[in-house]
Amino acid sequence: MKISSNILIFLSVIIIVQQPVKAQFYVNLDAGLVKQNIELNNFGDNYYQQTTPSLINVGVFVKTDNYRWNVDFTSQSSRLEPMIEEIDYYDTHFVDVSRHELGVEHLRKVEEPSKGLDIFLGLGYKAQLSDYSKRIESKFIERTTDFKESVVFDLSILGALEYSVEEKLIHAKVGMGVLSYRFTKEENWYRDKNFIGIGPALMLELESKIYVRIPVAPGIFLKPEYSLKYYRYERYSEMKALQQYFLLGGVIQL
Repeated sequence: MKISSNILIFLSVIIIVQQPVKAQFYVNLDAGLVKQNIELNNFGDNYYQQTTPSLINVGVFVKTDNYRWNVDFTSQSSRLEPMIEEIDYYDTHFVDVSRHELGVEHLRKVEEPSKGLDIFLGLGYKAQLSDYSKRIESKFIERTTDFKESVVFDLSILGALEYSVEEKLIHAKVGMGVLSYRFTKEENWYRDKNFIGIGPALMLELESKIYVRIPVAPGIFLKPEYSLKYYRYERYSEMKALQQYFLLGGVIQL
């Protein structure tokens, strides 16, 4: 995981250094809520949901006339509860989830339909480390089941729209995963699995995001954001997840 994270940072630095043009640099810190609906087939076709805080969302954004680069890091921990409580036979039943994600995006302007409106296409690279720990307790059983997943490499195709008026900016983005390499480990069975997933038959990732950047002082901006992510993996790490982020943050222009 550490190696893959270093590779992503190195790639982003190389891309930025190669562009001999004037660039604007921004740093952002966001916090808010994440609503999760997750099906974990590794745990017996169980469905979980919860709305929890998402407090660590930091990023660096680089802008030129024709290019956009973004490096961001997200870390969160949450406890998921069963979605259908009436069929839950356990006195205690939950899944603790921790997730750490590093992403790098590169967008290039391909069209300018009108003044202030730009269309971009590009690629996204992502590395992720996730840990799921299920705990159940009743009169007859007490058990903890662990499942870990390391996303060594995720590649997505991205499309984005930007509309700006003076210092105000609206940014909307959609993305679809096209190639993924991940390593999974189920500690309760003491077995390791790794595989490459290509295309929606084995793996499907869809993501959309929209945020507004509003100036509040010279070089300082307010940034409300909404994003929706859907994941589906059909081999080994069988999982379906729908995540919605409601964030509010600040942006500083360097």
